[in-house]
Amino acid sequence: TGVHCLDCIMFLMKSGVALGARRNNGMLDSSCRERRSAFQHRPRTSGSRLKVSAISIAPATGKGLFGFWGNKDPRNSPATIDQRMLTLNPATEVGPGSIKELFGYPRNVDERYKVKERLGKGSFGVVSRVVDRETGKEYACKSLAKIPPSKQVATGRHLLKIWNEIDCLKLLGRSLDAVSLMDVFEDDKYVHFIMELCPGGQLLELLNSVNRVSEERAVSLMRSVMRFVAQCHSKSIVYRDVNPVNFLFTSDGRLQATDFGLAVRHAPSDPPIVVRAGTPVYMSPEAVAREYNSKADVWSAGILCFQLLAGRYPYWSTSKIPPETTLDQLFDIITSHEIDYDEFEKLGVSSTAVDFLRKVLTKNPHDRLTAAEALEHPWFKESFEDDCCFSDLDCSIVQRLQHFAGNAHFRQYVLNLIADNIIFGAGGDLLSRNEKTSQLNPLVRMFQRLDKDDSGELDSGDLLAELHDEGYNLTDAEMNKLLRCIRNNNNDERILLDEFCTRLLDWSYFQKHRSWLALLRHAFDEIDVDGDSLISVSDVTEVLTSSTQSLAHRKAQAHDILREFSTSAVVSGITWSAFCELFTEYDLSIGSLTHFDRRYVSDSSICDATFDV
Repeated sequence: TGVHCLDCIMFLMKSGVALGARRNNGMLDSSCRERRSAFQHRPRTSGSRLKVSAISIAPATGKGLFGFWGNKDPRNSPATIDQRMLTLNPATEVGPGSIKELFGYPRNVDERYKVKERLGKGSFGVVSRVVDRETGKEYACKSLAKIPPSKQVATGRHLLKIWNEIDCLKLLGRSLDAVSLMDVFEDDKYVHFIMELCPGGQLLELLNSVNRVSEERAVSLMRSVMRFVAQCHSKSIVYRDVNPVNFLFTSDGRLQATDFGLAVRHAPSDPPIVVRAGTPVYMSPEAVAREYNSKADVWSAGILCFQLLAGRYPYWSTSKIPPETTLDQLFDIITSHEIDYDEFEKLGVSSTAVDFLRKVLTKNPHDRLTAAEALEHPWFKESFEDDCCFSDLDCSIVQRLQHFAGNAHFRQYVLNLIADNIIFGAGGDLLSRNEKTSQLNPLVRMFQRLDKDDSGELDSGDLLAELHDEGYNLTDAEMNKLLRCIRNNNNDERILLDEFCTRLLDWSYFQKHRSWLALLRHAFDEIDVDGDSLISVSDVTEVLTSSTQSLAHRKAQAHDILREFSTSAVVSGITWSAFCELFTEYDLSIGSLTHFDRRYVSDSSICDATFDV
């Protein structure tokens, strides 16, 4: 008794005892048992099923959209999602009287945030600088009109577009290359997005002030842009609006993407997109022809790269679009104009950079690089001068956290259950001692190295300092963004070993393991409370344990959780076969770490160094 989690794990691993064999025999102290998982299991009673609380993504929770399910901010009033949103037809018209609480988001934005100034205005809403009345922290508030200006009613298409933008922000908002969504609210007329504030201005402002940038600067900026595009595509999202207006600088000069208003969910196997969308001058030839896919984003990024290096668009000799150019003329130029790269030699741009441009600005999309392939191009690779391997644990912590956070929350939830079962439960018996130690020992050793006071847990404040000492370049705000991927709720500053391991493991090892289906089945049965071989809304509602939330509130969260799996899952549930497909066909490997900013800077490296804006 009184032995710390870490010491207990190390002892069991060294002795070859199954990691879960003695968890009820006093080996773990009470505080470790109570907090051993990111999903805080309640003690089992005879014949009862495991109850868990998990990551909060439900709109109804307001504060802590990226926290954990079950964390209720007392400043937010409970709300439930209007079930019409789940089956809303794009052609349906919704009037002012029916739209007031359609999304089910909290309605107390004015109580929580005070508007300081308006930052900008668009076709469907405004962006303001706001301050949290309790913490004093500043954020950006994007307020989108539920009913478009000049219209008397909203269409389902417009409302689903707003909902889709929120979904995309949830999927990508923990990336260091995209702004974070902090809260969502609504009132009778608007949906309010509370987002990370990027006070450094737009990338367009930089271009307007300097015309063109150095190649060193361009490669740093484009690496961030292309990482973001690759992350979108890995989540089957086509962004459709890569342009310098939609990339903002943080206070320390980092670039982050914003505005998912035109983004669409589109899997590689889906038919081509046939609706034109985007900023015309950055549109690809196939987008102009109304038959395109994710590679249209790569073309747009290529046009932006050309602009950064040459100080102009590739279609004219000046930095501005000729005012007499019509939209039809522009589209004709995009589809027929051959881009001239001869100027770059005079500008001192390297042949490697020109080769990159040629390969991302190939008119035939079949011959064009994907975003992932573009990140492997020598132009990006040559700027990394250190010897640290991308997959090496010591210099990939930040990438691994972003990679894990990019999983849908339902998938994160299940992986946490599996990890907890491997470390503490019967799942540990499915793996040999060598298999467990090979995968867990490096993480345990890292955790032990970071755990300076040998407490068996990491303090989030100390972790930032330790990562800085390890060679990572992160701001406090970025660290807090990443910590929301680790800790078990927004208010608990402690990080436990199993939380740490779950998010840094290379899950592809277990995914290929002979016992993977058995581990999945155990997780499925934990969620399938009523034992009918179907995960339903009622099952998820039951496992969302909270003493502060109403049944209606938890049910709304359950709807949102299952909707991440599919809209049909909310109505019909998730079968065992569909559950298996989600975790056997989806690649859980860390091979895509190059999609994420690693922020690791060794003594001999200037990778991803910051510059003055």
